[in-house]
Parts: sequence; C-alpha cells; structure tokens
Amino acid sequence: MPGTLLGSGSTFKEGFDMKIWETCCKCLIGKLAHRHVLWSGEFKPQIIFIGEGPGRVEDVFGKPFVGPAGKLLRLAISIAEERSENKPTMGFTNLIACRPAQDIGALNRQPSLTEIHNCRPRLIALLQKMRPKVVVFCGRLPFELGKPVLALAQVEAQIFEIPHPAAILRKGGQEAENWDWYIGRIEDALSVACG
Repeated sequence: MPGTLLGSGSTFKEGFDMKIWETCCKCLIGKLAHRHVLWSGEFKPQIIFIGEGPGRVEDVFGKPFVGPAGKLLRLAISIAEERSENKPTMGFTNLIACRPAQDIGALNRQPSLTEIHNCRPRLIALLQKMRPKVVVFCGRLPFELGKPVLALAQVEAQIFEIPHPAAILRKGGQEAENWDWYIGRIEDALSVACG
C-alpha cells in the first residue's frame, strides 16, 4: 500500500527520520526494548489511534496494536467501517514507544510519568507531521496525558476517547456488555474523519 509506514525502520516524507527515535534510551525501558514501537499506518492519516504503550507482542514485532487487545481494536474498526461505509486513512501509535516493563520477562505495567514525558517530543513530532483530522485516545491515561500534546503540537483535531481495547478484552471482548457502544463510538470517529 503506497504511503504505508509500518513500525520502525522507515523514514517519513518531509525529512522526519524515525531512526532518531529508534535508538532513544532516555528511559531504562528504551534499553530493554526489543524494538521501539513508533508508528504504523498512512503518512497523512485522517484519523490516529493513540494508546498507552506497546505490549509484549508489539515489542517483538515493532508495530502498535498487533497484540490481543490491538487485534480486538482493529476488529472493532473493521466492523465500524463496514457499518458506516467510512474508510478513512489511519495511523496507530502510543504515548510511549517502548514496552513498559521492569525487565524483559516481566508483565506490562502502566507507563510512568517520566517515561511519558521523555517520549513526548516523539509524539509531538509525529502529530506535527501527520496533522490528523481526528485523534482517538484509547484509554483514560492516553486521553488525559495525550490531549495536551495536541496543543503543544499545534494540531487542531476532533478528539474522541474510547476505553482501551485491553479493558474491553477483559470484559469479554466481542461479548462485552459495551461492545456495540464501543463500535458505535468508533463509527462516530470514522464519520468525522471522512466528513
């Protein structure tokens, strides 16, 4: 697909080199990461989904939202696209680029404020280059700490907040009580992105 950027190893158009961020070691997690999970999607997406941080699967593959929760999100997006007949260009990233864990074999944890602060320049630079029409924050933490980044990046985008797909997965995935609402919320975001 032309213009598609997957994970690390790509150079954005207009001189934005992802390699700067692939080697970042401001935090211990940057030193422990198998891969820095920077971005996947179109170069100038109409809509960007932003989560907390990469999980174990994302750390291995170097792409955001490809683990179990990410697959559920992508399924919900696919269903929302079919229902609404809106198929905007998309991108996926996180507040931080490295898996938040104490060591390689440890469970994921919530990113620290220091880790989020250290990774903020990457997110600002991404948003400045991408200039999306819509930003969907996946979870409370991305919404609360990511929303100010839009202002710093001087990006005027319509903002949506949805539960993190891991929360939906814990409640039963497609069997979750709020599954239809979740898809509906994504449909709303897709409609705005295409409008």
